[in-house]
Amino acid sequence: MKRIFILFVILLSGCASGPKYLYDDHNLSPEQRVLLTNQCDAECEKKIKSALELDNKYVATESRLLEVNGIKGGYNRNISVGRMFNSTVDGSLEVYTVQGLHELLAHHALRTSHSFPARFKVNLLAGHTYHIGGFVVKQGEENTLYRWFPVVYDLTDNKVVYAGDSAFQVRMNLLCRSGHPQYGPFCKCMVGEINSKMSFKEKEDYILGLKAGENQINEQLLKRLTAGIVQCLPK
Repeated sequence: MKRIFILFVILLSGCASGPKYLYDDHNLSPEQRVLLTNQCDAECEKKIKSALELDNKYVATESRLLEVNGIKGGYNRNISVGRMFNSTVDGSLEVYTVQGLHELLAHHALRTSHSFPARFKVNLLAGHTYHIGGFVVKQGEENTLYRWFPVVYDLTDNKVVYAGDSAFQVRMNLLCRSGHPQYGPFCKCMVGEINSKMSFKEKEDYILGLKAGENQINEQLLKRLTAGIVQCLPK
């Protein structure tokens, strides 16, 4: 029995997660490195929702960090794709890296969400701590599936530095490929134009306003597409 207990402790220690250092220079001071975490209290979540103008349909959820600049995490728990940096014991995240433009791959731990892992780029500053999190919102009123998207929040400067809005781009590109005359030959270019100018809330309102199975665009967004045609005409 004692041997079994010792073996259990060894296995548990092997799964326990300590800090991960994704750089070689161990002499870096806290002011020279970046900390990635999933710690975010109620006040933090409130600030994120306020910045993105999200209402109560959006709920913060536990997210997993799978990759940083192609470096994969070492643990696999409650996710179907990839390996995570989060602890297998309590799901906590403590990853140190250096400043610069980073490509991250994140996912969720929800069985009710059909969303895929999200790959995105974000510029991280030395001496700052960033929360790697995400939100879910219900897809329609009659089903139980939820759409998830990642959010990166700068805990040092108290501001959102990334919010996953790829769902808008995907849906708009589908409309462009539908062949409907109202979208025209410059649709993809115009989508890119308005995508860079619309707020996160505007994109979310459009996505939630779509009815299941319909490929349609509201009048306001159509006007914005039309206005963007000037930038998309051949020079």
